[in-house]
Amino acid sequence: MLFRSKSSGKYFITCVFAIFIFLVVKRNNEWKDKETLFRTDCDNAPLSAKLHSLYALELIHQFRNAEVGGGTNPQEKISTAKEHLRQALAIYPDYANALSNLGYLLLLTREQLPEARKLLEHSIQLVPDNAEVYYNYSNILLLQRDFVQAQKALLRSIALKPNSPEAFRLLFQLGSESGDFKSVARIFSSALPLELRNDELLTMNGNLFARAGDTLAAVKCYDEAITFNPSNKNMGKFLVKYYLSKNDSLSAMRIRKLFGR
Repeated sequence: MLFRSKSSGKYFITCVFAIFIFLVVKRNNEWKDKETLFRTDCDNAPLSAKLHSLYALELIHQFRNAEVGGGTNPQEKISTAKEHLRQALAIYPDYANALSNLGYLLLLTREQLPEARKLLEHSIQLVPDNAEVYYNYSNILLLQRDFVQAQKALLRSIALKPNSPEAFRLLFQLGSESGDFKSVARIFSSALPLELRNDELLTMNGNLFARAGDTLAAVKCYDEAITFNPSNKNMGKFLVKYYLSKNDSLSAMRIRKLFGR
């Protein structure tokens, strides 16, 4: 039977505690921020696709929030993020998050759009219910002038996430660039949820109808838009003039009252 004195036991515990404190202090230095933590972990576990992806995601987050520090400029952050996402995909080619994030970065920098398109198509095959991926995919298709597929992808994004104003702004851009004003205006009008009915988006919808030659539908959108933002005097003047031309003095008076006169 092994016998230890009380003093030797205390000495052993003290040594273990000292080692533990040393490791904690060392790890705390690595924890000074998330970027440093993930970079260190990637160095310690270079074959972890998840760590490479998490590190890239942190860099993307900093880029989006303009958290540029430590002498690193935004372009370097994006370049490093791309590098680590490619490493993640080299380890695990079916990593949906890495596919979608790399596709997003290539879209953001307008580089290698054909590759970005393939990356997002692969991501959609793996995870077919991500609204943001469909939104980015429709952006790429719009840049490639593939209007039919861009519209399909964007409508899928809106179906998955109806309350995204960015999706409707892109829908307006799609209608403007494709020239399919009437069809897109109708889709815009039917898909726009109540909580997104504001002066900006209603005016976009009205502009599409106006360019399609549907003045009545455009006026309905403008009339609703001006109730949200009565300071738009040009729109107010247009509506008053339109209603007077139609002998609708009551509507003209209602619009004038919005301006306090």
